[in-house]
Amino acid sequence: EEVRKCNSEGTGMLTVSKPVKKGPGDKFLKPGDILVRVNSELILDFICLEEIIDSNVGQSISVEIDRAGEQKIFDIPVQDLYSICPSSYLEFGGGSINQLSYQFAINYGVPVEGIVVANPGYLLRDTGISKRSVITQIGNTKVPDLDTFEKVIASYPNESFVPVKHWHLDSKHTEMVSIMRLQFTWHLFGRRTKKTQGNWEYKAIEPSKEEYKAPKQQTAFPTVSNPAAKALINSMVVVKFS
Repeated sequence: EEVRKCNSEGTGMLTVSKPVKKGPGDKFLKPGDILVRVNSELILDFICLEEIIDSNVGQSISVEIDRAGEQKIFDIPVQDLYSICPSSYLEFGGGSINQLSYQFAINYGVPVEGIVVANPGYLLRDTGISKRSVITQIGNTKVPDLDTFEKVIASYPNESFVPVKHWHLDSKHTEMVSIMRLQFTWHLFGRRTKKTQGNWEYKAIEPSKEEYKAPKQQTAFPTVSNPAAKALINSMVVVKFS
């Protein structure tokens, strides 16, 4: 009734579509919540809401919602949108990777965390890692951000064989492991960071100078008494997978 008096020509109120997972409002807001007031000001349209949010970046705002007829009030921090939009990317193996963006998080229903393949290029494509794959681990090291990924990759010598854990945004619950053979000879390995609109700074990254040494492989064959089995045992292999 109060909204109709203030905006008689209005056709509805703002509602929550879907909070960003693990975002500031995720534990407070639910899809379908109706926005009533923010900082005690009646919310009639997006312009009104945007002005309040923009003027309170880094602070908390009081959000009053209607949830199935029940009024609830929450204090929710306002996160800087620029902090969750990529401003840097890594050129690697003929492709590029960057932090997973706010836009991807909204579209795919995932948290704003991790690094995503923007362009697989030669190296990642050859490894079986496609565009929009999220890389979570290199070797035994988790890579939650671009800085960690850069540091870990640069620690390996050229031609190293490295296991990579990853999953695709279209298949969030299927984690895969691929073996990547690093190659720094033919492609740029560097970081581009946005300084101003249209101005990007490039920094080359120096990989490890150590020579790659493949680990020695050993195997042992079981002893069998059957002559036929003994003749075949060295040609048989068991593959275990999960």
